[in-house]
Amino acid sequence: MVGVADAAEGTQKLVAGECDAFTGDMSAMVAKKYTLELDGTCADCQLWIAPELLSKEPLAAAVRDNDDDWKDVVEWVWFGMVTAEEMSITSDNYATADTSVPAIDRLLNSNLGLGTEANPLPDTWMQSVLSAVGNYGEAYDNSFCDGTYDGHSGSAAMTGCVLDRAGTDNALVSEGGLQFAPPMR
Repeated sequence: MVGVADAAEGTQKLVAGECDAFTGDMSAMVAKKYTLELDGTCADCQLWIAPELLSKEPLAAAVRDNDDDWKDVVEWVWFGMVTAEEMSITSDNYATADTSVPAIDRLLNSNLGLGTEANPLPDTWMQSVLSAVGNYGEAYDNSFCDGTYDGHSGSAAMTGCVLDRAGTDNALVSEGGLQFAPPMR
């Protein structure tokens, strides 16, 4: 065991060969591995992340206290991204989605009361999200995989992942994961 003051010191000792391993939450470990390999700091380190979890820690978006309007926006953007994937609505097809279907119309063309009275979100806020980052599957694929996911074929179709989604809590409920959204209304 090597004592360290923080993750930065742990990383320095790992790269210098003064320790053989360290632990952290999975997303932090993936980010650290990616960064060290990308910037060349650890090009010869042969970093490996064990697939077994030592513990589970729920991670979520965080917002400042006493700003319920902003918290609602952050939550509903997440819910909208998950809902879009469940409905097979992607960054490529949202503009031509069948808005005669009430659930699709609500997702793509409803404010849902978000924002503030003085500054409400536009009715097309979810279209802006989809245009910028895609649905949940697309955003996940662009962050942790090779970016070729079509946005609606399921987690198993994601390839080149440094953090697999298939078979994990990060998958949609329909795939045995924990990700779901309440109705968009």
